[in-house]
Amino acid sequence: MRVSPPHLSLRVSPESSSRTPSSVHTSPSLHSAAMAAGATANPLRRRLRMGGAALGIVLQIASADSARLAARLGYDWACVDVGEEHYGRGPTGDSVMSAMVAAICTSSATCAAVVRVPRGPRWPGYVWAAIEAGAHAIIVPKVCDREHMHAAVTECRRAAAAQGSVDGLIRDVLVIPHIDCLEAVDEVVSVDGVDAAIITASPPMLADRALRAAHHRGLPVGVDCRDASAARRMLAQGFQIASVAVDIELLQAAAVDQLRLAQAP
Repeated sequence: MRVSPPHLSLRVSPESSSRTPSSVHTSPSLHSAAMAAGATANPLRRRLRMGGAALGIVLQIASADSARLAARLGYDWACVDVGEEHYGRGPTGDSVMSAMVAAICTSSATCAAVVRVPRGPRWPGYVWAAIEAGAHAIIVPKVCDREHMHAAVTECRRAAAAQGSVDGLIRDVLVIPHIDCLEAVDEVVSVDGVDAAIITASPPMLADRALRAAHHRGLPVGVDCRDASAARRMLAQGFQIASVAVDIELLQAAAVDQLRLAQAP
């Protein structure tokens, strides 16, 4: 029997999603396909333990076909960014997320399926749906204090344990806060169950503080970059995880370049 996720009342954001945990559904066929492909093996944790840089792509195009292609390009991880408006609101957006996670898991044994859940009081439903679909890591945005982080870790662990009891497999899911607040770094990374941390590429003080705090705890630190040049600079400073591209930005840039080439005299 599947354990239903509870509604959590947290100080996460004044923004609220219209979705509820009970409204999130994952197709059994997608779930079965992800499990058959070995979705419980965690390539991201394996990569981080090896000590190498974990380079990823952020997926803001809500498409399973797009996610499948991205997983085959050689990235260490692909992040389904449900926090973006492209995924809409309601069961349709949830189904797209689940399909994208399953597509990544079934397309590559080395590219981890990562989900950045949206803000708002109903985010636990997305955690459960993502883990049910086979996600290897959950990124929790806008974490600003210990209470928020502890609740996120607890929910991820509950969802992984509940799903593991259903399919009989150990579900190894990394819990990664995305920290934007300088003052929150130390208390957030000190919460038991945090596997890594991600910050924005600026300001420099946040990067320095995050590196010191996370390394003190023995945690890898990631940075949200928009291109390879920024990622290389941050990796040289000691970051181990970096996003190097956003799919919708790549599409826009390539489309404009080709149009300009065609229009050239």
